Amino acid sequence: MAATPRTGQRVALWRWTATLAALMCAAAACQPSKPTAVRDLAGEARALLQGLGPAKNCLSDMDCALGATKGACAVGTCLGLFTADQRPLRRVLLQRIGHADAPLLALVRTELLRVAALANSGHGLRLASTEGLGTALRVANCRDDAVRTALVATLLVKDPTVAATARLGLGRCGDAAALPGLLEDAKTGSELLRAESSIALAGYPGDAGAASALLALLDDPSPVVQRAALLALGDGQSPQVAAQIQRAVHQRAPHLAYVLGKRKSESKP
Repeated sequence: MAATPRTGQRVALWRWTATLAALMCAAAACQPSKPTAVRDLAGEARALLQGLGPAKNCLSDMDCALGATKGACAVGTCLGLFTADQRPLRRVLLQRIGHADAPLLALVRTELLRVAALANSGHGLRLASTEGLGTALRVANCRDDAVRTALVATLLVKDPTVAATARLGLGRCGDAAALPGLLEDAKTGSELLRAESSIALAGYPGDAGAASALLALLDDPSPVVQRAALLALGDGQSPQVAAQIQRAVHQRAPHLAYVLGKRKSESKP
């Protein structure tokens, strides 16, 4: 049967469509897509908490990177929060935990809670997990009941350093459970603990006892503690307390008067 003109037009249209599809495919529209990389969240959490271990040699923290995060390099080994025995290294790792995104932070939080609940964990592991929980509570805007409960329980441990660390973590959130211990630490602790307790007392801006303790610390023999106390007193005080701060600084810590001047200049529009 002979083809009609209409049949020929249909064949021509089909061929034109097929040719156009082939050209589009050649232009990458039909190219196979690259496989999507699967994120290793467990590995990233391990890099932050355990480190990559002695099998991974390093010269810098960049050699300890895994995915979106990295551990800390020390003596050629990639360490994590639980394996770093030096406080400066743990501070770096705590900052990285604080900047972790939500999926990674959720995994890290779960592991911190698990380790904190271990009955026979050693001093180093208990201290590191308590520091990590303090960071997790701050990142959660102080609204994580499970983390708070773990920190409150840690207030009762016999290890004084671990208990003090729990007080600092809770104090930065203004938790009433930590206030009595913080006030005592600010009076009788080491220079470092007095300074850190002063900073934590900033979490109680409306508490007269905290304000009184910080004013008293302007008489501390350590300039480091004096400065921490003045910074903790902050700008959000009542006019009466603000006047007390100004008098106390000029009378007892005149070397810190520049802090008041800086605040005054910053408060101007």
